[in-house]
Amino acid sequence: MTALLAVEWRRGLTRRLVRVSVALAVVAILVGATIAFLVSRDMDRASLARAQATRQIQVQRCITGQLQGVPSEIPPQERPQFCEQQFIPAVQDRQFHYETLPIILVAMSPFAISLGWLLGASLVGAEWHAGTMATLLTWEPRRLRVLAAKLVAAGALAFTLAVGLQLLLGAALLPAGLLRGTTQGIDSSWMRSLSGVGLRVAGASVLGAMMGLSLAAIGRNTAAALGIAFGYLAIVESIIRGLRPRWQHWLLGDNIMVVITNQPLDFPLVDRSTLGAASLLACYTLVLVAMAVATFRRRDIT
Repeated sequence: MTALLAVEWRRGLTRRLVRVSVALAVVAILVGATIAFLVSRDMDRASLARAQATRQIQVQRCITGQLQGVPSEIPPQERPQFCEQQFIPAVQDRQFHYETLPIILVAMSPFAISLGWLLGASLVGAEWHAGTMATLLTWEPRRLRVLAAKLVAAGALAFTLAVGLQLLLGAALLPAGLLRGTTQGIDSSWMRSLSGVGLRVAGASVLGAMMGLSLAAIGRNTAAALGIAFGYLAIVESIIRGLRPRWQHWLLGDNIMVVITNQPLDFPLVDRSTLGAASLLACYTLVLVAMAVATFRRRDIT
């Protein structure tokens, strides 16, 4: 089993599609970090503090009705949000705040999951497309062991790549925070939040890899797995949200976001805790894996 896992690991690393995707991700990270560094400015903190204080006074006067021009029909409970949107500081904060890194990781999570899906799908789909599945099963005829090795290798590779890209992003943005921005707010609590987001994104990419591999095993094609993923997430789920909003708490994409953000209250239509969403995603993955196992065991290789 160890030798089979090593083989599958090397197969995953040598896939051209995966290598190109990782290379594009690295380029995008470096370009984005460079832009963040160039547009960020080290501001006079005293001026920023005065501008923020002046804005806060104006917002408070707006909320209490001391300013003219506030529509009287706005309910009192909606006034804070309205007033917050009416005033901007006289001095704009153009510093890069490194403490926003967890939010940035959440924003990049769709790419990490897509990369995991692509990796998993290519581990099986490329075998069928190249016609080497028969050769592999001649060397190792135990099909369940072959599929299990591919699943483990895909999950491990997806986790490694997701963590590696997140570490690269954090390192690439650090100069902008240290030299052209601010690292205020970075403490032990921030580190725990950052680690939690990073691990949840990596875990979601592992589930994506296993789903992609299972669909490719069923459809015997990488493109089939990618097409199903795009069609379902971009089209089917959008239709369900529009026509059957009560079904939203069962949708794949919404539950993934609940897991990654760890904030189910941001998704009122997804009345499920983070642990509940993660359990549901695991069940979806196990169903697809079971279907892939059943198909792979009975399929004629010729």
